[in-house]
Amino acid sequence: MQGRSFSGILQGDDEPEDWRKSSLYSYWSIGPKHYGIRTDRYTYVKMNEHVELFDRLHDPEQMKNVVDHPEYRSVLAQCEEELQQQVKETAFHEADWPRD
Repeated sequence: MQGRSFSGILQGDDEPEDWRKSSLYSYWSIGPKHYGIRTDRYTYVKMNEHVELFDRLHDPEQMKNVVDHPEYRSVLAQCEEELQQQVKETAFHEADWPRD
């Protein structure tokens, strides 16, 4: 982020164009270990070879996996692209990914 500060954004300034639109996360605790990204609307999850996608606008509790719904194909592709970009930017190597 160039030319802007967090304090400016917190005070209501517009976010810069290069502001990240998602957050990379990994989950290692009880339950299925997984990693993925969260955007303002979607949660994209990878568990070993299994993939899930949740539309939190329509499903805030993340109970309905929409990965197989045709209307979400472009969202799924965008989330995978964003995930790969963040994996690359953060050097989150496959050997470090949570696995069951």
